[in-house]
Amino acid sequence: MGGTMLGRRATAIVASTLLLVAGLASLPGAQASEPERTTTTVESFDGTEIDTLVCQPADASAEDPAPVVMHSHGWGGSRADDCASFDALLDAGFGVVSVTQRGFGNSGGEAHVHDPDLEGQDNKAVIDHVASLPWVQTEGPQDPVMGAIGGSYGGGYQFITALTEIQETGDTRLDALAPEITWYDLVQSLAPDDVIRSVWVDALYAAGATNVHQGIHEAFAYGLATGQLPDGTVPGVHDVVADFTENSPAGFVSDGVQLDVPTLMRQGLTDNLFTLNQAVDNYQRTLTADARADSYLVGYNGGHALPNAYPPGTLASGDPCSSVGDHEGFDELRLAFLENQLTGADNPMPGTAYRLATDDGGCLAVDSVEPTQTVDAGPAQVAATPSGAGAPVYLPLTEGPTTVAGVPQLDATLTTAGVDQRAFLGLAVGPSPAQAQMLSNNVLPVQRDLPVAQEDLSMELPGVATEVAEDETLYLVVSPTSDMFVHHGSRTPGTVAFEDVEVGLPVPAS
Repeated sequence: MGGTMLGRRATAIVASTLLLVAGLASLPGAQASEPERTTTTVESFDGTEIDTLVCQPADASAEDPAPVVMHSHGWGGSRADDCASFDALLDAGFGVVSVTQRGFGNSGGEAHVHDPDLEGQDNKAVIDHVASLPWVQTEGPQDPVMGAIGGSYGGGYQFITALTEIQETGDTRLDALAPEITWYDLVQSLAPDDVIRSVWVDALYAAGATNVHQGIHEAFAYGLATGQLPDGTVPGVHDVVADFTENSPAGFVSDGVQLDVPTLMRQGLTDNLFTLNQAVDNYQRTLTADARADSYLVGYNGGHALPNAYPPGTLASGDPCSSVGDHEGFDELRLAFLENQLTGADNPMPGTAYRLATDDGGCLAVDSVEPTQTVDAGPAQVAATPSGAGAPVYLPLTEGPTTVAGVPQLDATLTTAGVDQRAFLGLAVGPSPAQAQMLSNNVLPVQRDLPVAQEDLSMELPGVATEVAEDETLYLVVSPTSDMFVHHGSRTPGTVAFEDVEVGLPVPAS
């Protein structure tokens, strides 16, 4: 997986972000009776030892069993050190099992990035172990009443474990999921349209290089040289495209496997690794229609969020959309959701499918994130060179006041000259192009290996939520390069031209 070395300031920001992702923040709650803390190793199918922490609520017993919540960590991290991290869950009567994934911490093996045949089987073994504990509430043999929490890599394990079980048996023992800032399609997250998201891939490789299998090392070296992920067409280089597709909900969905489990998702609109689009795909594609009836997607300003300097963007922060009813913040909303799904409680939940934080701290509650209005942006041409020469082009779409909340769609006629041409697109808002800032801190690339002439292009733009003020304009931005894809602009001199540009905007009904 490719890219270049980060500068000192960017490295410090990445390190801080990875530390936040690796550990789940302590859940709020008053200290109750001391839970019983047990650390153990669970032996997986191939003998690999999986390090676990089990927290038994003080009042749980064989006579009064408790439901359990499974937790796991972000990339490069490990399980929680003690039960104090889960006080609110324990006080509410839930047991907790915190798991170190294969290849990290004190667990054995090498990380395969949630391979269903490896990490998926490891987590199944942990569920087997939990089901054997006498104080755990069960729905049947080896079937505990169980939810799951965690962010980033700790969100990915939830989908992969549940979908693996469904693919193998037609059902999953996980009864409710609460994944944060995670992926639907790992290939499109790490290398959208075959252009490596180099700043994040460099950072993730640095955080996990000592723990991964040999194929990841081969892929990183190949990506460093080419700016692309190896897809099996290069002799002697491991096919990580196939691996990462299999390790994604997208791979299961393509095989006809969906998740019929209530899910509370939390995703960062300003996340420039796992974008809002990834969570929308999980909500719309991974979940069945029945599951969506009891599922919600909360978008906030945060996640894997690094500042964009080129093209310039504003890095907003905050979570105005997780406070619902009496629940203040996402931790309380998640607890209420788990109580509803695992104990039959009737806590208030969001009244709409999506709650999306705006760049100025507002919250837009909508039932759909699909485009509802189409605007004509006119013709444009952008030159892209290996040195990244050329300035971004700002095409005006519409003037404020207006509201946009969801995933915009671009349709255009594409022509490229030169080999391996790339351009980067997104939306920006401002009173003029010189003052406009990229929305959601994000762009997505267009890449063509060989020249194309008058190709019909249709692509998603990064998901956004914004209130465009009366004195502002919403722009489509087309840039020859992006600092999130540093040094992965076009590989040879040439041009990328967009004509007959139309953008579908998700404008909520007034």
